[in-house]
Amino acid sequence: MFKKRKAWHLALRVWLCLFLIPAVRAFGAGTAARHWNIGDTVIRRIDGKDYRFRCIDQNYADHMDVHRNGALFLCDEVIPANTGSRYEFEMPEDGPHDYVYVPGPIVRFGSSADYKYSSVRGWLSRSESGFADAIMVNTGVERAYQGSTKAEYWEQLLQDDLAPLYLGSQKMEDRLFILSVDEAYRYRNWLWKFHGAKKRNPETQIGEFCKGYWLRTPCGKAEGTEIYIVDLVNGNIRPEKVSVREQKSGKGMEQDEEIKVTGTTGVRPAFVLPQR
Repeated sequence: MFKKRKAWHLALRVWLCLFLIPAVRAFGAGTAARHWNIGDTVIRRIDGKDYRFRCIDQNYADHMDVHRNGALFLCDEVIPANTGSRYEFEMPEDGPHDYVYVPGPIVRFGSSADYKYSSVRGWLSRSESGFADAIMVNTGVERAYQGSTKAEYWEQLLQDDLAPLYLGSQKMEDRLFILSVDEAYRYRNWLWKFHGAKKRNPETQIGEFCKGYWLRTPCGKAEGTEIYIVDLVNGNIRPEKVSVREQKSGKGMEQDEEIKVTGTTGVRPAFVLPQR
């Protein structure tokens, strides 16, 4: 009898480990505050797709160095620029039937380098209902930079390679956001690591529409046309145009509207959960 009871308890513990505990960890939205450790993961949905986020800071502070008693979670992958793009078959009454390209919401950063009014922020904001338990974070951009960090320095990058420019106070709060240049430097050991890897593995993310990911810090001025990115290919932080110039020539350009208007920079979101 004792052996049967012991076996039953063992089976119950295995079931909890395999099914219940991962489910709580993955879909913990709306649960009471708990203590998060670096490396803990949760799964959240953005625009109809599930993404895994990993804790990279147990005691997050915003750009004003205000500690929020929260844990910062960074997406385990980069969401490519062509996400949500599609081809639709159109049947106009006065023209030939054909497939028409409909660009997705993040084919470009926006019309300027001001994150507050960017396409990326607008897209993330539409998914914030799934992050109701996340802390509202001060994401105001008060400082721009000029220059680039050295290529292939990866996590050894030097912030002194970038010259800061004060922009002025900006009021902005978000539950779901992208990192700033200052945060990217603070978390430089995580910038090129994905899916819990111990060593950098940017090659797991690189694709036709994913050669880097946006930061929310402008280059020069917020009204400008360049903003900083984490470059997955060259291993540095550098400015990138907020939108691609429509390419007029090149192999396959005449047929593929997607290549003409879609950038190569994706989105790597982050959010902060209450820390017990």
